[in-house]
Amino acid sequence: MVLEGLTFCESSHISTGIAAIAVYTWDHLDTTSANNVKCIVLVITNALSTELREDKDQFTKRKKAFNFSLALLHIRSKSLGDKMKDLDSSLKQVSDNLCLSIDPYDASLKRLSNSTSSLLISAFQKMIQSIYRSSTSTL
Repeated sequence: MVLEGLTFCESSHISTGIAAIAVYTWDHLDTTSANNVKCIVLVITNALSTELREDKDQFTKRKKAFNFSLALLHIRSKSLGDKMKDLDSSLKQVSDNLCLSIDPYDASLKRLSNSTSSLLISAFQKMIQSIYRSSTSTL
């Protein structure tokens, strides 16, 4: 498997990539007239990111600047073991608990699509709750 071939030194730049996507996708939107527009970024990652471990504030700043939710599907790598022990808390922090961690070798994992669907359902539920809370607070 490709993920097993990576070393811990080969860091991805998740936050930087998300920033590029956000600028390209949403920078032109007039956010003042789009109060009911909700955006989400789904990231499927191995989470080998120094940005994720060392500068979690980048994620928060980007989410606030572009008003989007972040959902993370983490595909774990057994070979990294203890090097990734604090990863779950970092993933939950940057995604406001919209994260799912899967083992690609787990026999019960039938399809990646099941995990992705589950994660997106959770994300949409949070968005709907947010819309409901904001609409009831203005009454």
